[in-house]
Amino acid sequence: MPYNHVPSIKNYWSNHNSLSNESIKSAISRDRFEQIMSKLYFAPVDKPADAGKTYYIHDFMNCLKTTFKACRDDSSFQSIDEQMTKFKGCSSLKQYMPLKPVKRGIKTWLRCDYLTGYTYDMSIYCGKEGSVLEGTLGERFVNDLAATISNPDVTLCFDRFFTTVNLINNIQYPALGTCMSNRKNVPKILEKLQRGEAIFKVNSAGTIAVKWQYVKEVMLLSNCHTSEMSTVRRKMKYGTEAEFPCPDIVKTYRAIMGGVDLADQMSGLYDINRKSNKWWKKVFYRGMMMAAVNTWVIYSELNRKKPAFLPVLVEIAESLIEKGKESTAYKRSRRSGRSSNRSETSDGSGSGWYLDEYTKYFYATGQMANVFLTEVYANLDPAYWLIEGQWRGSSIGICSDSQAARKALANPRCSS
Repeated sequence: MPYNHVPSIKNYWSNHNSLSNESIKSAISRDRFEQIMSKLYFAPVDKPADAGKTYYIHDFMNCLKTTFKACRDDSSFQSIDEQMTKFKGCSSLKQYMPLKPVKRGIKTWLRCDYLTGYTYDMSIYCGKEGSVLEGTLGERFVNDLAATISNPDVTLCFDRFFTTVNLINNIQYPALGTCMSNRKNVPKILEKLQRGEAIFKVNSAGTIAVKWQYVKEVMLLSNCHTSEMSTVRRKMKYGTEAEFPCPDIVKTYRAIMGGVDLADQMSGLYDINRKSNKWWKKVFYRGMMMAAVNTWVIYSELNRKKPAFLPVLVEIAESLIEKGKESTAYKRSRRSGRSSNRSETSDGSGSGWYLDEYTKYFYATGQMANVFLTEVYANLDPAYWLIEGQWRGSSIGICSDSQAARKALANPRCSS
């Protein structure tokens, strides 16, 4: 559980109440959980020769994208940016970004709502393409993410990595973004400006470029703004506030650019930070947290209030556990499962029973008063388990070398 961390994953099944988690212990055994996680794949293990780099996670990502798009209508303002999923193993998809909080990992492009951080679409960066493609890398990913938008009135916002004159001229949606002054076809504005001053230039396609001076020079491009100016309040050196002229395009950019950062922040609050050599498992964990964040956003809108994220996340986890219990054919009893660590008992001796690889139990003498009681429970427990499993009326054969326990069960007597 991302909000209930323990030193080791096996500690969830510990015999110590202060360390274990009863919800998890009652839902699945430790061995069964470890077996499922070791065999967790979203595509056949044998990867075809012509398969893409995202073969093992492709279907899962498509499922998320389809669900995210169907559950919420496109908002009027959205931002596009990259997100890093932490991964330090060996993979051709791993990227190194020294200026990011997560410096090594899998890069994913996201398109999110500016206000809530709801994720509408995503795309994993697979590295340099072999063939020569048209446009820059940023242009291609913006066009790919914008292709799934169903609302024609969406305004897109992105940073200088994506913004080019060609993209702003040809994109079919209102768009704006910061821009590098040395990009191709960007107007040259060489004048030195004072704080608060701005210069506008417009090309034949109607794209407007603005250079604004505050602490540093800022260059922006837009296909949906004019040269209108407004004011902003900024704190000065000694805490006083002052007003400065500011282009409307700058205020719009500052207001709607933080959607991806908000989504990244919320999905990283209770991140499932489990070690794995498989990069696609790390992407799977992050995708599940993004789904939880989107659920929280929709829940807040339906109830017209914004609860804390943690209670919603706990409710999601507990409802999934209960649903898993209801759908499974085998119902775990109170004593089902195996002790997580036999070394925690007094001397390691005891009695147990075994049905198959997944159905077995060990009663340690540290749990019972003596060895005789462990033998009695080891004889009774498989019978209880078969009855609870709806095999009532069937013949049950129990092989045991404890004559004393068998005689005690065959001749029950109550004494005080």
